[in-house]
Formats: sequence, C-alpha cells, structure tokens
Amino acid sequence: MEVGNCIAEETVATEGQLLAEDEVKVVDCGAPHREEVYHVTDMTETEIPLDSDSAGWEDIGIDYCTDPFETYTGTDILHSDYSYSFWHPSEGSWKQGDKEIVCLISHEEDHSGSVKS
Repeated sequence: MEVGNCIAEETVATEGQLLAEDEVKVVDCGAPHREEVYHVTDMTETEIPLDSDSAGWEDIGIDYCTDPFETYTGTDILHSDYSYSFWHPSEGSWKQGDKEIVCLISHEEDHSGSVKS
C-alpha cells in the first residue's frame, strides 16, 4: 500500500482474521471509496508485540498514526469528521518480511476525492 491509495470498501477484519493486501480493492480517489492511506511506516528496526494483544497494537497505532493524520488532512484527529484505523503485520507475515504499519482514514459513507490538504 502507498500513501494516497483509496480503498473502495472498509477493510475491517473480524477478530482473529487477517486481510491480505491483495484482497483490498484500490480505486481512483475520484471514485466513491471508504478509506484512504495517509501514512505508511516501516518498522524493520522496531520491536513489536507479535502476539494478539490488541492493547499493544492500539498503542502502536496511536504512536504512528496520530501526528501524520493532522499533517495529511490539516485537521487534528480529535476534531475531524473522519476516523482512522491501521493495518499491522501478523506474527506470520512479520516473519515473512511484512514490517509495515499502514494508517488509513475511514469514511462512514462513500466519499469521492482525497482528504489530503
């Protein structure tokens, strides 16, 4: 995934289920979409929690996705009409070289156009 990619449908996985990047439908941002990638962080040099402890991942998401949200949108994350989510590697994908955190802006309804300021 790259910054600026827009994703047609919301990418919420049920607990214990992971989404593969090839399962995600990237569309032109001018077309209706539900999410937009606004930041990608390579965590190769970082120790991360590889178990399913969601609190550890939630802390990582806050650390890596909060400031870039404001930079990308021009709006403080706490005062925005949008929410954010993030993808993180599974233990298996981490061992296979997947070391990225992908931060996404989420829209409640279909949205056309980028939210980049």
